[in-house]
Amino acid sequence: MRTRSGRVGSRLTRRRFMATVAGTLGATTLYSRAPAGAQTKGTLRIARGANARSLDPHINARLYDRLVLYTLYEPLIDADDRGNFFPVLARSWEVGSTGRVVTFHLRSDVVFHDGTPFTADVVKYNIERILDPATGSEHRARFEGIIQGVRAANAATAQFYLTRPYPPLLSELIDRPGLMVSPAAVRKYGKDFARNPVGTGPFKFVEWIQGSRVTVQRNQRYWNVKAIRSEQMIFQDFPEPAVADAQLRGGQVDVVTLEDLPAEDVLAFQKDSGYLVIPSPAYSWSAIQMKEDVPPFDNRDLRQAIMYAIDREQIVKVIYHGLGKATGKFFHEGWWADPRYNGPAYNPDLARQKLKASGYLDRPAPLLLYVQSSTVPLGEMVQAQMQAIGLRVNIRLVSERDLYPMVLRGEIPFSIPATWTPRPDPNGLAYILWDSRGYANTSHYRNPQVDKLLDAAAATYDRNERARLYRQAERLIVDDASYVFYYASPDYAIMRRGVQGFRYGFDLIPRVAGAWM
Repeated sequence: MRTRSGRVGSRLTRRRFMATVAGTLGATTLYSRAPAGAQTKGTLRIARGANARSLDPHINARLYDRLVLYTLYEPLIDADDRGNFFPVLARSWEVGSTGRVVTFHLRSDVVFHDGTPFTADVVKYNIERILDPATGSEHRARFEGIIQGVRAANAATAQFYLTRPYPPLLSELIDRPGLMVSPAAVRKYGKDFARNPVGTGPFKFVEWIQGSRVTVQRNQRYWNVKAIRSEQMIFQDFPEPAVADAQLRGGQVDVVTLEDLPAEDVLAFQKDSGYLVIPSPAYSWSAIQMKEDVPPFDNRDLRQAIMYAIDREQIVKVIYHGLGKATGKFFHEGWWADPRYNGPAYNPDLARQKLKASGYLDRPAPLLLYVQSSTVPLGEMVQAQMQAIGLRVNIRLVSERDLYPMVLRGEIPFSIPATWTPRPDPNGLAYILWDSRGYANTSHYRNPQVDKLLDAAAATYDRNERARLYRQAERLIVDDASYVFYYASPDYAIMRRGVQGFRYGFDLIPRVAGAWM
C-alpha cells in the first residue's frame, strides 16, 4: 500500500491517517457515483478457469470463484491497483491509540439481496462465523489469535478488538473472509448456501450450472446502482486457454481472464487492433518448491546448488517469449519491495561448488521433479539446467487440478511451478508461506530468525520499520532456498475492444462488476 502522507505516525496520528485514507481513495473505483446519463447495457460474457468450487466466500472458494464473488458480495474495504485501501461497506475507519481497536463506520443505506439490512451485527456475525470451528472455514487461521471479538457499538459502528497491534488486518479483510454474507440466508440454506449465495453486491445470483457457467443479474436495490452498467453477467468455465481464446475470437465471449494464458496468445492479441490486452498492476511470481524436511532437500547446500543452477534469463526468453521478468526474489512491488535487490544470479560454477559441498554426489540417486502437464517444456528446461551441473533429474507429470492439493498434503517434495499472487500487505504471503506456523507453509520451512522478523513486522504501524524487517526476511528466505524463484509476470486479461470499466485489484483478482460492453 502506498500512502499520501508517508510514514504512519510521522505528521498524522494513526487515527487521522486512517480516516484520511478512507475518505480520499475511492475516487476512481466502482463505488464512485456514476456519471449523469449513464445507460445500462446488456450482457457481459466472461471466460474464467474451470476450478470453481464454491460461492460461499468463507468456505472452499477458489481462485476462479473469486471472480464471481466480487460481484455478489462486498467487503468493508477494498484496495485499488496500487494497493491503497478505499471504503466500500465501511464509510471510514480508524485505528485506536493502542493499535488494538479498529473501528469501522458503516454505510446505512445497504441491504442484502434477500432484503435484510446490513448492520454492525452482521459484521460481528460474519467474523464469528469464520472463527467458529464448526463452520469449517479455511480462513479461520487468518483471524484466530488475532481477533478477540467484534462489538456492534451501534447499528452503524463495528469495533474489532485485537490481541495485539496488527496492521495486516486491513489486507485480510479485502479477501474472502472479509466479504459479508447474509446471516438470514446462511440460516435458511445451511450447507447449501454455497449454491444459493446472498450478499450486498451489485449483482444477484441467478444460476450455477456446474462445469458450464454462473449467471448473475443486476441488483436493482444496490446502494450505488447507477454505477452498474451491465444488466447481466455470465461467467463461462473453460479448462483450456486455447478454447477460451477461440471463443473470444469467435465472438462467443467478451473477456478472457484465465490465469497463465500462454505468452504466444498474449502477444498475438496485443498485435490485433480488435482487442485490448490489460496487464495486472502487480506481479505474480513462480518458483521451484522443495520440502526441506525430506531428504535430500533437507540439505541446504543442495537447495542452493539448484538455486544457482537456474538460468532465469533463458527461461523468460524461451518459455515466456520475453513477457515478464527474470528474478530470484518474491517482493516485486509495494512500499516494502527493495528495488536494489533482485535475488541470486545464475552461477553454474557456484552451483557446482554447492553441489560438491552437499555430499549429494557421493550417492547420486536421481531427483524426481513433479511438473504440471501444461508446463512440460518448462520442466524439461529446468531439468536440463540442473543436469548441466551434475544433478540427475527425472520428471513426473501431474495435472493442474492435482498438483497443489498433493503439495498441500505433503505428498510432493520437489515441484514446479509454485505460483502465488501478491497481497496489499506483505504479511499476506510472507507469514502463510514461510513462518513456521503458516497454514500454507508446504515447504515446511523453519527459520527462527525469520519468524521473529515477521512477528515484529506485523506488530508495528511504522511503515519504514516494517519495510526494513520484510526486506531482511526476504533475503534470508531466498538464501535458504526452500523456494527457488525464477520468474515474475503480470496476469493478462484479453477482451474485445468495446469492453469498458474492467479493472484488476492489487491481488490480481479482476473486479468486473463495473464493466460493460
